[in-house]
Amino acid sequence: MLSGLRHRERSRAEVGESQGGPSPPAADAPGVTAIFPRPERAPSRRPIVLRVAGLLVLALAFEVAYGQSPLYTGNQHTYLLHGLSQAGAGLLEADWQARTADPAPVTSLVVATAAKLGSEWLLLLFHAALIGAYGVALAGIGVTLFRLDGWPRRLVLVAALIAVHSWIVAGLRLGLPDDVRALVSRGLAGQFAPGLTFQPSLFGVLLVVSLLLYARGRLTAAIATAGAAAIFHPTYLLSAAVLSGAYLVDTFAGTGRWRTLVPGAAVAALTLVPVAVYALIAFGPAPAPLHEAAQSVLVDFRIPQHAKPEEWFGADDAIRLGIVAAGVALAWGTVLFPVLALVVAAGGGLTAVQLLTGSETLALLFPWRVSVFLVPVCAAILLAAAIRASFGLASLLERLVARFRPERAARLGTGARVAACGLAGFVVAVSLVAGLERLARLEPEPRRDELDRLVTAQLRPGDLYLVPPLLEEFRLDTGAPVYVDYKSHPYEDREVLEWRRRLREVTRVYARRSLDCARLERTARAAGITHVVVEAPTRARCDFLTDAIDAEGMTVFRVEADRSRRAGGDSRGGRTGV
Repeated sequence: MLSGLRHRERSRAEVGESQGGPSPPAADAPGVTAIFPRPERAPSRRPIVLRVAGLLVLALAFEVAYGQSPLYTGNQHTYLLHGLSQAGAGLLEADWQARTADPAPVTSLVVATAAKLGSEWLLLLFHAALIGAYGVALAGIGVTLFRLDGWPRRLVLVAALIAVHSWIVAGLRLGLPDDVRALVSRGLAGQFAPGLTFQPSLFGVLLVVSLLLYARGRLTAAIATAGAAAIFHPTYLLSAAVLSGAYLVDTFAGTGRWRTLVPGAAVAALTLVPVAVYALIAFGPAPAPLHEAAQSVLVDFRIPQHAKPEEWFGADDAIRLGIVAAGVALAWGTVLFPVLALVVAAGGGLTAVQLLTGSETLALLFPWRVSVFLVPVCAAILLAAAIRASFGLASLLERLVARFRPERAARLGTGARVAACGLAGFVVAVSLVAGLERLARLEPEPRRDELDRLVTAQLRPGDLYLVPPLLEEFRLDTGAPVYVDYKSHPYEDREVLEWRRRLREVTRVYARRSLDCARLERTARAAGITHVVVEAPTRARCDFLTDAIDAEGMTVFRVEADRSRRAGGDSRGGRTGV
């Protein structure tokens, strides 16, 4: 097993070779004597500045090519709610979901800070920074593991990585079960780290950065970075613990001394233990019957596409497993092979245990989530290995031609490198142009349509809106408290069961695109609902509702303050409405 120690020793040897032997004495240099010694010069900072500038340019290029969605989109309607409510956005503080246990409190603090500053556009910059770090880390892993020296090789690798993460391949399937970008950047079970929005899962890219740091011989920094991913999104706790454990095992195998593990183990404890304690306090299991019922709601009803292998596994996941297997095999002989092999073994072993036992607790720990960093890292390894092989073949051909036509061989070699760089530059340029068109759609503030603006303008303390279960955008787009929706759900056992009860109640109210006025009246009276949102073509005929707003194919009814009257319809309280 290769160890981090051997890698560091090899790195020091390479640095020594690159710097050459000791410099000649000053007296041996022409024009330098004991009387007129050469003045000492401070080491130039230009190489460092240029390197940093290059990394920033690479990070920016990766973000531009990858793109991002406007505020607020997709999962942001769920994961940014706690932070925005803490910032006092709209009336979200009164929302029941906002008062449930926060699954990602540190990320919510970041969101709350940006919102309190009136600078929600900072979330767009945070996304850019994390995606940029992800791109730099992938390129760094490829360059480090396969020693891609020289600009042509590195430029081609960068171009390949940007291309497979760009909008150009986002819709390109090539007969595959998923598009190219999703196949190389997403993990199993529909889970992913890099995405189009700023959300807690995006911090999973720090696990990729962690692997680069370990490949460069920085054990403590690698563990700290992995721990940071879990701090920002506690769902990464298991992945970060497995990765950190793999680092420590590999390091001990190389050194045989426990003392070398102390700094890394201390950092792991400082970062991961508080996350585990918070999870136990905030989401500790309720008494057995409640706990089992809540887990069943999550695993079998709300997120089976993430929690049940028999539900989520498909042909696209088989391809991703193939990418991981090929990447780990190609990493043989590099410093990351033991780590990747240990992570695969741990993730695969825990997944096998879940399949054999059917444990819902283990299913909700998502042992297959390690794939969110294994897939993109192994895809980068495949690309780096292919580039190294291609350039190696070109060098071999150049040497063969040089035996017969030396002058022509030199021209062919130069021409091939220029062509490779030109093609790489073209690919990068096309990817950036496609990405810029997408980024041009971004705005510093969330977009709101006419209905959102009208609802926001009439918000009053005490308002509570009943919305169709799938209308997930309404809450953040308007700032109005919502009784419940399908997408945003809690994780604490009792809160999960309360969410399921509310959702079942509301689903019955909106059954068959009609309003069950009797159920609606009972729910409104019990929960204090003040407004009811209806999607066209549903038309309410409940006599305790009055029209308030009608726009964008939606109607917002106001519930009369005196709800003592029965709903319109037959005397048995049957369903009315069209």
